[in-house]
Amino acid sequence: MGVAVIVGVLLAELLVLGFWTFRRGVNADEGFYLAASRHVSEGRRLYEDVFFPQMPYLPWLQSTLFAAAAGSLAFGRALSVAAAVLAAGLLTGIAWHRTHDAAAAGFIATLYVFSAVLLNGLSIAKNFAWPNLCLLAAFAPFAVGLARRPAWAFAAGLAMAAAVGFRLAVAPVAIVLALWAWRFSPRVLAGFVAGATAGSLPWLIVAARSPGEFWFCNVTFHAMRREISGIGPIMAQKLSVAGKWILLPQHLILWGLAALGLWREPGRAWPAAACTAVLLVSSAAATPTYLEYMSQFVPFLLLTALPAIIWLVRSRAAAAAVLGLYLLGLYPALKSAASDEELADKRALWQLGTVRGVSTYLRAHTPADVPVLSWWEGYPVLSDRPGYIGVGFWESNVAKKLAPDAAHRHHVLQQEDVRGLIDRREPSAVVVPDGTWEALRAAILAGYQPAARVGAVQIYLRTGSS
Repeated sequence: MGVAVIVGVLLAELLVLGFWTFRRGVNADEGFYLAASRHVSEGRRLYEDVFFPQMPYLPWLQSTLFAAAAGSLAFGRALSVAAAVLAAGLLTGIAWHRTHDAAAAGFIATLYVFSAVLLNGLSIAKNFAWPNLCLLAAFAPFAVGLARRPAWAFAAGLAMAAAVGFRLAVAPVAIVLALWAWRFSPRVLAGFVAGATAGSLPWLIVAARSPGEFWFCNVTFHAMRREISGIGPIMAQKLSVAGKWILLPQHLILWGLAALGLWREPGRAWPAAACTAVLLVSSAAATPTYLEYMSQFVPFLLLTALPAIIWLVRSRAAAAAVLGLYLLGLYPALKSAASDEELADKRALWQLGTVRGVSTYLRAHTPADVPVLSWWEGYPVLSDRPGYIGVGFWESNVAKKLAPDAAHRHHVLQQEDVRGLIDRREPSAVVVPDGTWEALRAAILAGYQPAARVGAVQIYLRTGSS
């Protein structure tokens, strides 16, 4: 029965998330993940040669199959879907092992599959799905008792280190698991620490090789790139997102079930609750804070709720009512997630049709071996054209706040550097949306001609190009 439930959940998550993945718009951050993956596949080193404002494991993973996928957005998203599907199976397996109740395991899996914040967060080529899978893989040996053996504790440590290698913000979970290991025995703790150390060696070596760049990209940049400042505006923004974390109908149900689960069986629910708490605090610490960050702790919120779910499914009517309300809450949560990700007047920039249209035009009208200058680093990748290191969505944000020598040291191009590329007519094309690079428009028009417009995105071709 347990195997059948898990297989059913795997298929359900694949169908639901797969459907949504190829319908939702593009997230701006997907561009720099894809660009970083291409840089790695071409032999460049993150941080040392390329600005990359996250931990390195996702670009390393994507780069292993980059040549076969030709920088496809669909490929990057398919990797995220694969991780999310495996995580759904793992979550269901933990629930089944702890309950041996098909109804409870199926109920928790349904909450996972139809969570709006997970649908949005795990369906894009970004670093949410893989760290979630690794966190659950680290949690599972403890949850089912296997971690009492040092070898399994070592495996949990490896998985925990991999999660951090994908996303630094999940590191506090290691403290919870280390305390759990210590409660088992010193040998279990030693196994966990040894595994975490071994799994961290790849990124530790990179950090040791270029500590200044590594620290800047993973820590300093995120403090500098803030779009808002001042304690009042910052707290208002955080409270607005916290309200969505708690008060959206789906989330109210999850928090209510989690609180009930912790009250009914605190001894069994505390590890998942502790993981939820540390991930919540870590997510809330970022400025700005986004609704999508909740996708990092929803799986542990569900595991915290497991004792309540066991009790709830004893009444089919009550379980059906709660599940019905949860599914009805899917639409407002999806709508809220969309408004949180991007301002309404910018959504057209990230429609799949816009991104495909620009990429298709560049592929058809620019030479394959001449770089494209694009305000979004995703377009050169998706059109299979060379791009420029240091030009991109977040690079331009931080370049304005750095002195020229610091900008060059961290591999980001300032506006004067971009102007120089344009003045020398090096790029075959310039891609820029309305309202961006306005100070460069005269320089662009001096050597480039408007060639195509896709939505709000203007494509300029070098004068004399066919």
